[in-house]
Amino acid sequence: MKFKSRITRLLFSLFLLPFCLSAQPPGFVDELLSDGWDTPTGLAFDKTGQLYVWEKPGRVYTVDKKNGEKSLLLDLNEEVYSYLDHGLNGMVLDPNFSENGYMYLLYTVDRNYLFFKNSESYDPSKNDQFSATIGRITRYTLDSGRVAEGSRKIILGDRYDNGIPILMDNHGVGSLVFGSDGSLLVTVGDVAIAKNPPFQNGDAFYYELAILPIEEGIITEDQNIGPYRAQYLNSLNGKLLRINSETGDGYESNPFYNREAPASAASRIWAYGLRNPFRFSVKPGTGSSDPADGDPGTLYVGDVGWASREEVNVITEGGQNFGWPYLEGISFDTEWFDDPTYQPSNPLPPILEWRGDRAQVFVDGEAYGVGSPEFIGENFTGNSSIGGLWLSTDHFPGYEGTYLHGDYMGWIRFFKFDFRDIPFQVEKIVDGIHPTCFAEDPTDGSIYYVNLFYPDINEVRHLYNEENPNYPPVTNASVGPIYGDSPLVVYLDARQSSDPEGGPLTFEWDFGNTFTSPNNFETFEYRSNIQQTFSPKITITDEQGKSTVKRFKVYVNNFPPDIQSTSVDDIESFYNEDGLTLNASAVVENHNPDEELFYEWSVVLHHEDHTHLITSYKTEQAEIYLAPIPCDEQQYFYEIKLRIVDGEGLGSTYSHFIEPSCEQEPEPEPVLSLSPNPVRDEINIRGEDLLDESFLKYQLFDSHGRFLAQNEGQWKQLKRGLNNKISEFSTGVYILKLITEDYSKAFKFVKED
Repeated sequence: MKFKSRITRLLFSLFLLPFCLSAQPPGFVDELLSDGWDTPTGLAFDKTGQLYVWEKPGRVYTVDKKNGEKSLLLDLNEEVYSYLDHGLNGMVLDPNFSENGYMYLLYTVDRNYLFFKNSESYDPSKNDQFSATIGRITRYTLDSGRVAEGSRKIILGDRYDNGIPILMDNHGVGSLVFGSDGSLLVTVGDVAIAKNPPFQNGDAFYYELAILPIEEGIITEDQNIGPYRAQYLNSLNGKLLRINSETGDGYESNPFYNREAPASAASRIWAYGLRNPFRFSVKPGTGSSDPADGDPGTLYVGDVGWASREEVNVITEGGQNFGWPYLEGISFDTEWFDDPTYQPSNPLPPILEWRGDRAQVFVDGEAYGVGSPEFIGENFTGNSSIGGLWLSTDHFPGYEGTYLHGDYMGWIRFFKFDFRDIPFQVEKIVDGIHPTCFAEDPTDGSIYYVNLFYPDINEVRHLYNEENPNYPPVTNASVGPIYGDSPLVVYLDARQSSDPEGGPLTFEWDFGNTFTSPNNFETFEYRSNIQQTFSPKITITDEQGKSTVKRFKVYVNNFPPDIQSTSVDDIESFYNEDGLTLNASAVVENHNPDEELFYEWSVVLHHEDHTHLITSYKTEQAEIYLAPIPCDEQQYFYEIKLRIVDGEGLGSTYSHFIEPSCEQEPEPEPVLSLSPNPVRDEINIRGEDLLDESFLKYQLFDSHGRFLAQNEGQWKQLKRGLNNKISEFSTGVYILKLITEDYSKAFKFVKED
């Protein structure tokens, strides 16, 4: 596949698109509390109802639930390694937080910080992204709403040789949760590339990610076994740990406890055979209050699947094994992993699975598909089982004791359980979102959650019940043009906004310069003798007084920088096993040569229909490394993005796709190109191997490979109908395949609204 670059002007017009109100059952309201976060990954409440939100780069905030305003509580950005899956992923408050103020954090440590923080040569700007490091649990004490000076205590991972090994760029640390007995429960992924045999000498970065961490003591040589670590009791990876929150040691009541080595991996393990157990929860009313009983409660774990299944696993006792990497889902044998050394003897299946044709529940040794009498509800799918929580109140009438679960791609659903503790019904609550964490407000039982999708969605949302709810106005507004010479005539249009209940709305345009208007559509002429930025906003209010606000920017006597070309324009693929190093730079013209510009290069990995931000560089030039990806049946490609803005925030973006090739000597491909990419309403296929008179067949698929449309004939006759279909598609990734007598060629493209 070949991908071409795109350059787009930012901020021609801005829209606030409504969330899908039809997704909620009657009485459910899903509202935005706040946005503009820097990759939020989790949230939690104390018993008073104070909301805490943490960001992946290492910052923790307190948040006002009334207006979403945040206040910085703790900043560990210098210490935290925020890269792909890694960062500040977990936080929990002590069960006795109101008395002791203890706050526990789970994060990946920046390698530079880990090894050189206390040396004279330490430079916090340095970043070693392709070498091993550790995960760490640290405790801080809050006193009167502030972090007490000198209260920091490392519970696990105070040295590089006794932390949670982080060897790859994925499946690292997950969550912290307190058991009913006061034990601290910790989830850890397998930090492995799914390949068999495992990562081995000769592979790219084998020295940095295997030989060096063995020499340094981050892992021992016997732990260098890739995904099999999930089955190995001398490794912390692929496990759910149960430790003492004061010492970090395992409990004597743990299944593999070694009295002579309480801090060993085996002593800390509660359950194993997990791939990426990102979020989990304890079912209320289960477990003991005494840690000596070895019963922290019944645990419900979301385990993100590999190629075939997503899972909800239920841990009822210590020592249970859930089969990864040999098994996925209820009965799927991965086949790829066949080393008998680590073969599980009695692995447990998940209680729920989905992905593919049908979701299933496991009941008394049998799997039943959704829609059957044993599992009532509509079919659903997904590809990233995040985790969930149990509703402990009747805030949502009729749902007390119901389990809420989320999939990152992307929904929230309720699962009702019967007297056998088996799910028998599923109900859709919210679709089209990307949850990463849930928390129940102890003061009223409503739910808050993080909605995160790179690069534009960084939200904290509120899900609550209201009898005969009054939903906020749906703001659909645009402002444009948003830059140009003075006088600049700007159209401000909110006419497509609406009230979900169908009632009347009032409008107020604030033009950002003391002038206002009560109309839903206005034309305003901005004048200035200098380069000046204005901040218009629209406030829309319904008849019951509920309002939404949307803000914009207008840049007078200003123009965005023009990205004319970059050093990566002509690079379309690379041989996967070798990786690829790029020296990224750009040729840029700006209307004001003396104006300072701010650059940010980003690397995004597209995996199936979701994305991972790999890293970013806020420099004019950047050395970028594209690491090898798994050569499996799933789809991967890299996107190199460049964003350049001036001091006022007006800028341009550039995007270029590069595909890893698992074939060292691929067959020659037809000389064809697809443009533009991303696509709005029309695509063009050009090249010496395709003429208007060419006879061919085309097929369209979505990113999951589901068939959408096909036709055949002369290309000049097919183009119009093809573009009509594409113009109707929603935003997403699609595949276009062209077939002739001599060749077939597939293009992946992004459809934008």
